[in-house]
Amino acid sequence: MNLMGLQGGQYCPLSREQIEIVHEASLKILEQVAKAPEKVVLCGHDPKNDLHLTENRVHLGTGGAAIKILDLETGKVRPTTLKDLYDVSRLVDQLI
Repeated sequence: MNLMGLQGGQYCPLSREQIEIVHEASLKILEQVAKAPEKVVLCGHDPKNDLHLTENRVHLGTGGAAIKILDLETGKVRPTTLKDLYDVSRLVDQLI
């Protein structure tokens, strides 16, 4: 299995000039009007399962697509193994 991905750069829906226009507009928006909320809530079916994303809260989610993982022994990111997924699943199960 190739974890490096496919060769990209073939699909170009915008010209260089159009990309520059979008980029400049994005910078203007970010400079003048964009603000991040202090609090974001990811709502669950039951409010007791809501995730409150604030500056001092930490959450772990499985996401279902853990193609890379931080190896706690080496401190480096590497491809996820079946054992990694098993270990994370056990951890999440115990945290619930």
